[in-house]
Amino acid sequence: MIKRRLRVILLCIGSLIALGLVVLLWPSPALYRVTVLPSLGGKYATPCGMNDRGQIVGISQTAEGERHMFLWDREKGMQDLGTVGVGGDLAINDAGQIAGTIVDANGNGQAFLRDPNGGMQLLGALGGGHSYAEAINDLGQVVGRVEMPRRVYHAFLWDRAGGMRDLGRGHSCRINDGGQIVFCTPTGVFLLDADASAGGISIPICAMPRLNNHGCVIGYSPASVPRRETVIWRRGLSAAKSMQLGSNSSGWAINDANQVLFTRERPARFKLWGRVLLPYRTRCYLHDPARGSIPLDRYLPAEPDERFTPVDLNNKGCIILSSRRGPYKPYRAMLLEPIRKRWGK
Repeated sequence: MIKRRLRVILLCIGSLIALGLVVLLWPSPALYRVTVLPSLGGKYATPCGMNDRGQIVGISQTAEGERHMFLWDREKGMQDLGTVGVGGDLAINDAGQIAGTIVDANGNGQAFLRDPNGGMQLLGALGGGHSYAEAINDLGQVVGRVEMPRRVYHAFLWDRAGGMRDLGRGHSCRINDGGQIVFCTPTGVFLLDADASAGGISIPICAMPRLNNHGCVIGYSPASVPRRETVIWRRGLSAAKSMQLGSNSSGWAINDANQVLFTRERPARFKLWGRVLLPYRTRCYLHDPARGSIPLDRYLPAEPDERFTPVDLNNKGCIILSSRRGPYKPYRAMLLEPIRKRWGK
């Protein structure tokens, strides 16, 4: 009798475990459609920025081994924008204007603005040797950094009406469509309103600031060092109530729906006879206010020794990522587009 009861109990436990495994491993409906962008004939294509129209700008190797700037969209495909010696960031707004950096004949980086018709102008350097464009908004305002003497960086704002304006020491600039600017300074991260004087509001973030059109900012929390925890900040929200994305996280972009594109790192763990059993790994996520953190790696067709890095997120929820094979070799550009019916839209 006891043995029979024991068999029944073990059978029930086994059934529950099997049911749990089925539920856990049962594939959920895909939330994204994946597109691997082609190159310009070479070995790699690296995305740099995307607008709400689905246009992607980046750098690709040609068949001749040259680095060219490209523009991709689903209607026209891959467009070669020519050899410009691109270095640093590229960004594109909804008007199709591209801000970035070229290398001039003297080897100096020069911030530029390229119009959709192909016209390009250099934005200046405030008397310094190098200037680097980092972001552009839909008004055509460009922000970035200038390298001054003794390798001191100053943040700048450029527009057609006023040209280039010095915002003081700083770097890692972003600007939204309302003209708000967030950037790093030697004393912390500041949010500068469009109608405010230079200096702005100090915010409790210590690095990697990004912002959306509602003034929400993501970045590293100073209280999380060295765990490096990414938080979402907005005016009027205390640091204690800021949304946290977990330790060893890095925020890459935030859109107007407060979705956040981020990564989490898993340090290498457990050594046996000098061999690491759980190697270092980085995973990509989208944090959605309604759905929580969504793992993106399941949608990425990875090849051996390929690692993915988030790049940008637009207001339609589209995501672009870059990949590398080995530690330093750029490889592929990928676009994840949300399947609207799976998101209830």
